[in-house]
Amino acid sequence: DAQLAGIGYWLSGIGLVALRNSFYMALAGDILKI
Repeated sequence: DAQLAGIGYWLSGIGLVALRNSFYMALAGDILKI
């Protein structure tokens, strides 16, 4: 059970990093277009 919780935490952490990276890439794209 603790291992499942750890995996869920790990996956949600990766999801947050991917979301943040895509946000910054979109932001950088907007800046470069200007």
